[in-house]
Amino acid sequence: MNYMETTEYLDSLNGLGSRPGLENISELLTRLGNPQNKVRAVHIAGTNGKGSVGAFLTSVLTMAGYRIGRYCSPAVFDPLETISFNGVNIREDDFARVITDTVSVCDENLCPTRFEIETAAAFMFFDRMKCDIAIVECGMGGELDATNVMSDVICSVITPVSMDHMSFLGDTIEKIAECKAGIIKPGVDVAAYKDERYSSVLTERAMQTQSDIYYIDDENIICNTGNNELVFSYRGYKDIRLNTPAAYQAVNGAIALEVVDRLRNKGYNLTDDIIRAGMYNMKWPGRFEILNDNKKMLILDGAHNPAGAAAFADSYHRLYGDEKSVIILAMFKDKDTRGVLEHIMPLADSVITTMAPDNPRSFPAKDLAEYIKKYYDIEVGYEADIYKAVSHAFDMAGENKVIACGSLAHLALVKEAYRKYGQR
Repeated sequence: MNYMETTEYLDSLNGLGSRPGLENISELLTRLGNPQNKVRAVHIAGTNGKGSVGAFLTSVLTMAGYRIGRYCSPAVFDPLETISFNGVNIREDDFARVITDTVSVCDENLCPTRFEIETAAAFMFFDRMKCDIAIVECGMGGELDATNVMSDVICSVITPVSMDHMSFLGDTIEKIAECKAGIIKPGVDVAAYKDERYSSVLTERAMQTQSDIYYIDDENIICNTGNNELVFSYRGYKDIRLNTPAAYQAVNGAIALEVVDRLRNKGYNLTDDIIRAGMYNMKWPGRFEILNDNKKMLILDGAHNPAGAAAFADSYHRLYGDEKSVIILAMFKDKDTRGVLEHIMPLADSVITTMAPDNPRSFPAKDLAEYIKKYYDIEVGYEADIYKAVSHAFDMAGENKVIACGSLAHLALVKEAYRKYGQR
């Protein structure tokens, strides 16, 4: 298959949805020669922050001269961004090749999901590229996630855990944390965010596997935000500069630094200067991403669950106080809409609801607008077409800011529409 045929084939699998469990992926990888066991890995689970932590680690390790593969999901701005090498997205021809090779071993007795195919393809790509380390993020959960099949994990990472994907992972924070803790391997160091609601679950798993667990505690993180950057300190790391104003990245940065310490202890050559430069050079679009073309400011953030929305709102207030913005909001029907709105609506002067096209999980724009009106006395409009929603939002905003949030699925089209709006 060429690249176009590959993407069409993968899109045709979207209806299969998620299928937690390791039987399918294990059989698929066995047929492919078990590439997942041929590369060392840092394995990341958690509800929020996985992508940012992975991006920090990729930036630092690549800058240190290591060959670094990275696997993350979902793709937001480019279908190729799920698999990368040294911070650069996989090329179209390489993507088509590894997907084609993966699919070639499937038959009527083995029908993997899209995520299972992409996961196996990523492992093959990392093996072919002779990666020193692969940064591998769970898609959902941990214990039964398709990524949880690697035999040479050098650090397990648990980012902040919160209530999300409850129908798959459980209806309490402890049950969800237990799923995430399933990635902890015997004797493998663990770097985990400390939260008193569920840390005992992680500690118990670490004891069972005789793994050393290193907690990242908010009390050890000190941060200051400026107009365009964040400066934070974590234990022995003082005044680490990040090229983002988002306060929530201090936690993700601290988690990455804890992983860096674990790698340094294992002999990886990571100097202080390289660490500082790598942390600053990290780029992760769609996470408090500020676009400011033609004097029209747009803030993009994928906040799609209550914890993510709370973190975004905190960062916004630190920068802009009580200043209100026009919000372009899109969500999925299976998310905690009320919980997200609780944190996002205090930022809103008015709201335009929209929706990611051709996605059965999308909350219809009109229905979402009506839902908001039930709970908030605020101007709410709706426009299913994202381009029209962006144009409408900026026409309403005047000199005010516009925020696009509530989902990652619509951010690419919002960014494209923003560029076109500026060309009018």
